[in-house]
Amino acid sequence: MDRKQKQRLIPYALQQKLPELVLKNAGVVDVFSKRVRKADVAIQDGVIVGVGDCRGREERDLGGAFVAPGFIDSHVHIESSMVSPPLFAEKILAHGTTAVVADPHEIVNVAGGAGMEYMLSQTENAGVRFYFMLPSCVPISSIEHNGAVFGADRMRRFRGHPRVLGLGEVMDCPGVLRGDGGLLEKIGLMEGGVIDGHAPAVRGRELQAYRLAGVQTDHECTDYAQA
Repeated sequence: MDRKQKQRLIPYALQQKLPELVLKNAGVVDVFSKRVRKADVAIQDGVIVGVGDCRGREERDLGGAFVAPGFIDSHVHIESSMVSPPLFAEKILAHGTTAVVADPHEIVNVAGGAGMEYMLSQTENAGVRFYFMLPSCVPISSIEHNGAVFGADRMRRFRGHPRVLGLGEVMDCPGVLRGDGGLLEKIGLMEGGVIDGHAPAVRGRELQAYRLAGVQTDHECTDYAQA
């Protein structure tokens, strides 16, 4: 939100101006206090400008229906749904998910950089906020064959995209532990962003080496001790 937008919205927050929409008698879910409180929610230009006792140009009585922050799906492969990104967005939005962090390694393994471009273009104005991790393992390992190669040289042009957050799950754990130059180059390229991991049952010195290489997370943990 820039300075001009803030200046424009402050009078609505103060109720000096009536916002365009007020949701009356909502059950506002407070995720910090873990409580639900009855309140009105004032909205102007798509921004919540007030919660409490509010008046607006249009008022809708929710009758106690819940108003809650949207869910964030922090790791998903859209291609696994077998639908296009816009249709995927339509379906998840209906269930309260408003942001997605996707790793498109399936389509990029088939189509390379063109697949990455497709995912970015198809999610530009999809109604859901789509963010992406650049696939780290295309192909998945040196012994696999697929439709494309997506090395650091081809990843570089996507690095500065505002919806690219980092490097997708580094599945080739053995390659990392061997000190594979190509993998380490990809990790180095995306330093400053998030480097996602994929290291089921990796523990001890191997896990320390994996972490030393720059990997920051792992979504393969199956119990608290491993996490």
